[in-house]
Amino acid sequence: MKIGIAICLFLWYSISRGVSMLKNLNNNQKLIISHVADIDGAGSIILALEYFKGKIDYILCEAKELENIFDMTLNYEEIYICDLPLFPEAIAKINSKYASKIKHFDHHELQLDEVPSYYNTHPILNNRLSCGTELFYNYLLSLPNSNILTSTFYQEFIEAVRQQDNWDFGTLENLGRNLAAIHALLGPISYLDFVLNLDKSNHFTIPKIYLEILKSQEDVMNRYIANALNNIYITNIFGYRVGVSISEQYRSNLGHTICESTGIDFILIINFSRMSGSLRTTKDDIDLSKIAKKFHQNGGGHPKASGFTIDKSSLKLLKPIINEYLENIK
Repeated sequence: MKIGIAICLFLWYSISRGVSMLKNLNNNQKLIISHVADIDGAGSIILALEYFKGKIDYILCEAKELENIFDMTLNYEEIYICDLPLFPEAIAKINSKYASKIKHFDHHELQLDEVPSYYNTHPILNNRLSCGTELFYNYLLSLPNSNILTSTFYQEFIEAVRQQDNWDFGTLENLGRNLAAIHALLGPISYLDFVLNLDKSNHFTIPKIYLEILKSQEDVMNRYIANALNNIYITNIFGYRVGVSISEQYRSNLGHTICESTGIDFILIINFSRMSGSLRTTKDDIDLSKIAKKFHQNGGGHPKASGFTIDKSSLKLLKPIINEYLENIK
């Protein structure tokens, strides 16, 4: 089918371009590397910039880009890696030059044949799901002069990020969702500035003007999700009833709405812009972190929210699913 061939050509073209990372390198003595895609990755950068008073360089990237980053010459005393699992290829590069400088803070489960001493991942903390921001926060609290991070503002910020990142919702669900929406609206760099410039003297409060902007965007988001729902294709993958959507925006809200509306086991959201697959479910008896590994050996995440890279490996499974989707959309 011509449209199937076209989409495969587009995929190979996108893969060849690679994924651009975001850097702010100013010859400081410390470097933090974190996840570019969401508020958990941004959270560690915000904490680092606050604690070190801006005297820290940062890189926002995807986990698959770590291997290329550690091919660079990184003249730093310490390098923090947050909210990013370390795959064997990246570990090999780190071990060759940078092992003594690395401090790692992650919450994604990943099975390694050999676990390096700096590898530090804790999916569960205090009997509930953790996140990269929380793990890095706890580390900073162990350092001198960390009282600047002990305010109610930061405690609520950390917990809102944790709840949103894990779909482990509680009293700060609305704050987490609003932060995710602002991150999507502003982009990663402007989101950092947004949080860092808020009043930190009391509770974490989003300024009224941003809430009004988010309110005005609700209709746009709802129309986008309604269109995705109208074009959802439901099929069988790995014995599960799965909804397939090719979408680039609102993945968490889209995933939650479609799962609730259709009763599917989980949704597979294919994003050509990020070259990633996202998995979302509302069911308690499904572990998407294990299913993500079936798409790609480096896939993973959390039981209700996981993902994987789209590359030559995962395309073996995705190509027929994408072609089937295209043949059946309305």
